[in-house]
Amino acid sequence: MFNRHFNAKTIKALTRKGISIIGLTAIPDMSSDMPYANAETGYVINDNGTGKVWTFRQVLNAAA
Repeated sequence: MFNRHFNAKTIKALTRKGISIIGLTAIPDMSSDMPYANAETGYVINDNGTGKVWTFRQVLNAAA
């Protein structure tokens, strides 16, 4: 499902670097009164064996 957020070129570029998207999570907006109502989508990443949570922009930058 989360692979639909990115095109095939982006997924292939990440794969070549040993990076894969393994899940989704919510990144709360702590500057808001309702942090989870204004949450940003976070992508759970396997970066060569290291787990990370990246924003959409961070995923695109890693693929570049």
